[in-house]
Amino acid sequence: MKRSTRIFGIILLALAVFIVGYLAGSPSRAPEHNDHAGHNATKDQASGNETASASDSGKKSNVVWTCSMHPQIRLPEPGQCPICFMDLIPVTDDEGGGDEVSLRQIRLSPRAQALAEVEVTPVARRNVGLTTRLTGKVAYDETRLNEITSWVGGRLDTLYVDYTGQEVKRGERLASIYSPELFSAQAELIQANDALTRLAGSPSSLTKNTAQLTLDAARKKLALLGLSDAQIAAVLKRGKPSDHVVVTSTSSGVVIERHVTEGAYVKTGSPLFTVADLSHVWVVLEAYESDLPWIQMDRTVRFTTEAHPGETFEGKVVYIDPYVDKSTRTIRVRLDVDNEDGQLKPGMFVTAAQRSETGGGEAPLVIPASAPLLTGKRAVVYLQDPDDPALYYGREIVLGPRAGNVYIVREGLSEGDLVVTSGAFKIDSAVQIKARPSMMNPDTGAPAPAGHEHHTEGAPAGPAAEMADMEMNTYAYDVPYDFAKQLPQLAQHFAVIEDGVYAAQQGATGVTTVRGLYKQFYDAICGIDPTAITDKEAALQWKELSMLLRNDSYLGSEAEDIDEAARIFKEFQGHFDTLSRTFPLQPKAQAATLPTTPEFGESLSRILQSYLALHAALANDDLDAAHAAAQEIKSQVDKAPAEKLSDDAADVWQQSSKEMLDALGPVVSGKDLNSVRNAFQPLSTALSSLLTRFGGPNGAPIYEMFCSMAFGGKGGTWLQTQKDVLNPYYGQAMLSCGEVQREIEPAETTRAAPGTSGAKPSSILKTPDSFRQALAPIVSAYLSMQQELSKDDLAAAKNQARAISLALPMVDDSVLSEAPAAIWSDTRAALEKGAAAVESSADLTAARVGFRTLSQAMLTVVDRLGAGKQRGLYEAFCPMAFDDTGGTWVQEGETIENPYFGESMLQCGEIKRPLGAQ
Repeated sequence: MKRSTRIFGIILLALAVFIVGYLAGSPSRAPEHNDHAGHNATKDQASGNETASASDSGKKSNVVWTCSMHPQIRLPEPGQCPICFMDLIPVTDDEGGGDEVSLRQIRLSPRAQALAEVEVTPVARRNVGLTTRLTGKVAYDETRLNEITSWVGGRLDTLYVDYTGQEVKRGERLASIYSPELFSAQAELIQANDALTRLAGSPSSLTKNTAQLTLDAARKKLALLGLSDAQIAAVLKRGKPSDHVVVTSTSSGVVIERHVTEGAYVKTGSPLFTVADLSHVWVVLEAYESDLPWIQMDRTVRFTTEAHPGETFEGKVVYIDPYVDKSTRTIRVRLDVDNEDGQLKPGMFVTAAQRSETGGGEAPLVIPASAPLLTGKRAVVYLQDPDDPALYYGREIVLGPRAGNVYIVREGLSEGDLVVTSGAFKIDSAVQIKARPSMMNPDTGAPAPAGHEHHTEGAPAGPAAEMADMEMNTYAYDVPYDFAKQLPQLAQHFAVIEDGVYAAQQGATGVTTVRGLYKQFYDAICGIDPTAITDKEAALQWKELSMLLRNDSYLGSEAEDIDEAARIFKEFQGHFDTLSRTFPLQPKAQAATLPTTPEFGESLSRILQSYLALHAALANDDLDAAHAAAQEIKSQVDKAPAEKLSDDAADVWQQSSKEMLDALGPVVSGKDLNSVRNAFQPLSTALSSLLTRFGGPNGAPIYEMFCSMAFGGKGGTWLQTQKDVLNPYYGQAMLSCGEVQREIEPAETTRAAPGTSGAKPSSILKTPDSFRQALAPIVSAYLSMQQELSKDDLAAAKNQARAISLALPMVDDSVLSEAPAAIWSDTRAALEKGAAAVESSADLTAARVGFRTLSQAMLTVVDRLGAGKQRGLYEAFCPMAFDDTGGTWVQEGETIENPYFGESMLQCGEIKRPLGAQ
């Protein structure tokens, strides 16, 4: 009984202690919450106070909850990661104020900088050098090895050279072979010679000729058995055959291998000795992959051997293995070395040292080797903002070779940038936790299209709303037109690269062409001016994506082979897809919202007409006409009546007119066409911006054209009133190179009034049905020719050209009014020229050149004169045709059938637009 009482007392005491401890340790009771929520808020925490504190701080400072393993998970409340079910951790989402300069930025307090042990070093330009140390062996020069073989079968009676390492001279005796075959051949020679001697006085020339041919055949047989001319002459002089033949050395050198012994029987072709000429030897060095950038063909390399201490030898690099040894992970580098004194023995170990410098031009940018976080040829570095030392941001760069304790930087940094040399990995880890782009997660933070994240206030959310948004806007940011108008050229360059990589993989072009296409994209994206972007988030996205695309195109411009170019394109394509989801690559034209007066509209029309005269002069390579047109533009700009314009319109005119006058100066004074064309580009840009704001005068369509080949691949724009390309930058050399980039809307005063259709004027001129019917056989013959050329059938294509030539005289143009008659006159001449070229062509290449001329004319026939408009015709384009200048054609249907490459690249190209639509 006492024992039970004692146990019961112990239990009560323990219970009391527990209750007291609970009450003493618990915080003040808060209002009641859902039990399940309270459980989640405290689960697996070190103490309840920590969770409450974090939650409170989350209300005051912008705290989000993320997963250390999956930083893309960012939730407003604590809980578990939906991917790995680890507890989320709190992260402060604000940066403590200040401007944002990068998507990869982070702000560190002084304490955090000290804990991360952050150190920075300015990027500098300086020449660097590296001593590359290599080891290897002396080897035989394989081009100076000679195999001595037996020319006849028999018994090896005597060896004159009976050990390896013996030196021999060219022609020196090596062995004597007993050969019955040789004995009979000598006997035949002696008998033939005797017969010819006996027939010397014979009156029959036929008999003497036969005896001479027999003697020559016997000589030839002995020569094939290995006897020299001197040995054959000795047999004839001796007058009796010998049953032994002496084998001589065919070169001077050292016997490095003896394959036979005295008394052995050998067959014809059996190897007897191997002789190596050691006056020249190879030195084969083993180089690591990191050494390769510093090793170049024909460079002199110095080396030493232990056998000759203090003496230095040198050789020239003549070969570098095209592969890496799988077992040693090295590449063999071969030197050609002169060894007349014989000091170098095959098999000797050598140690080579090569000093390489980066002189010969501007010193390269270099950074300490500890700065980059390496990801292959690309690397991530972190920079410190010079105006805000607490701010660090990441940047992807392209590295060159390593030179000791520094790396050469090829793309991505500028002199004076403050690069983090210590603590970069810790900074990258902190950036990763914030779900920002980093070395480990480079694609984090790419925005979704606007249709996914922007909704009209009060509109219902959900899939239906998202689809509706996507139909209106499939990119994330609406950016100013002055920035957006620069982006279409990137899409055009990208399409050309895509076709180029495919063509290279099919063997239709080489890696040099693909490198050039990447370089054109690099130049284009470097030339884009982003200063018009006003949205800070959009500006940061452009900064990030343009950096990635610059690096992609830079690496592509230096691809070593097609496989590397294709690998780079995969990543390039991913970054470009992100760009297309983020920014409008085909922007809508800016609305012409500025009203004008009738007098100003007439002045604007005269400026445009003078500009078109200048464009026509450059397209025709006429320098004098260009000067006269430019002078007229200047006069019209000076006389423009802008006094009655609104303040906004006056500001636009003042800016654009200044830009036009600045560009007109070099046009008026240009000494040659190149200088005039260089100034025509800024003039075109200024006038395009002006017409975009005020609208096209007279309600006529104005097209902004683009040539991606102009100015070294950077591209150039100009204005036309017709869609048929007339290139002012190349003139007659490449008149049709280019395409329509956009159409400028008509001016406000010429737009349709409310309640009317407001349709754009048709580009098809009014022509009688009889005229169009007369053109139908020409269109049909052209389309048949396009089909035959896509099948590589020259004969059938020439037949269709003949059909066009016969159909042209049947077209009655007397029924046409003045405007279509003028167009038909030029078009008919082009059709006749193209058909004649195809009909007289000697091969497919010449036929396709003529077909190109036909195609330009056919575009006018269909698009302006209305022929074949019911046939479902399309304008197609191949950027690879004619050495990458591009080629256009007309075809039925949307399936590409390329007439310029035929079966080799049948589907190379793209549909540009439908033709003949009203």
